[in-house]
Amino acid sequence: MKKIQIIYQQFYKSTSNIDKGSLSQLRNVIHRVDVQGADRVVDSYRAHFAFISDCLDAFLVGACLHHLDMENIESEPKRKQVLFAALSSDEKRQYIEQIASEIERNYINLEKDLCSLNPRSQEMYLKEQQIQDMFDADEMKFFCLHCRRSYKTRGNLKNHLKKEHEWQFPVEQNDDDDDKELDRVALYRASFMKCALLLRDTNDAYILGDGNRIMDNSKFQMLLSGISQHTKYQLWLFRFLANFHCLLSPRDAYEYKWNCTTNLKGGNGHNIPNDNLVEILVHRLKAKLQTQGANVTYASARKAALTLQIQDEIRLCSWETV
Repeated sequence: MKKIQIIYQQFYKSTSNIDKGSLSQLRNVIHRVDVQGADRVVDSYRAHFAFISDCLDAFLVGACLHHLDMENIESEPKRKQVLFAALSSDEKRQYIEQIASEIERNYINLEKDLCSLNPRSQEMYLKEQQIQDMFDADEMKFFCLHCRRSYKTRGNLKNHLKKEHEWQFPVEQNDDDDDKELDRVALYRASFMKCALLLRDTNDAYILGDGNRIMDNSKFQMLLSGISQHTKYQLWLFRFLANFHCLLSPRDAYEYKWNCTTNLKGGNGHNIPNDNLVEILVHRLKAKLQTQGANVTYASARKAALTLQIQDEIRLCSWETV
């Protein structure tokens, strides 16, 4: 639940309806009236999750079409492997993996764009620190470092430094080289695909009960929750990682990692997270107690609660017999 809320908080803005390719604009194009943003994720979880999944598929297909120089899905790619059908299975797999890695590098992991943000932020911090040093607390004014002219506001001092002393501030550098170096639309698209791919991989890991992927993805989820200021969820993830890596014994840590999910139907692909199982059990317990009405007693409530814990008791008994 929190993972989807984080994505909507960061990438879905109702004010970006006119921005082509934004989630809000795509929502209006395909008429997803049941998608309302982060505040309504709890009320209509499936609709919001399906919309994120559809947008991710569309972005990935668009990146593939652009990379292979295809006009539409049905057209033949201009970049293709000659005699692809005659290749062996390993050669086909290697070629497909090469295409996938190129798409990941060019459309998702934009290392050049992301790295260019760091020196810009450092330069911006240095400029702001220099301006702050020009402030005189006694007279409550800014004094120019070069000509000692006084200004009451920071903005007027910045304008003076730009006009009279040719200062340049990183935010206002809009030359062609900077636009090529930092494509904000591509950065938005790549950031969304990273978060959506993490959501899909984590959801798939829980469905399959893959403890390794669940534990690995928790590190990235903790970072994203910090960005979106979900402090409680971030602390829960930190405790989850700390229990496995530091606090529990090797045997308990192994059980902790591989028992994050519960299979209610049997077979592969039918696991759900344990916290969802708790919500289901609480809902069923409340429904059971409501059927008793005024006849509910402590003994009947305890009996109803114990009947919902059979699965956990079976797990403990099976572990003791190993």
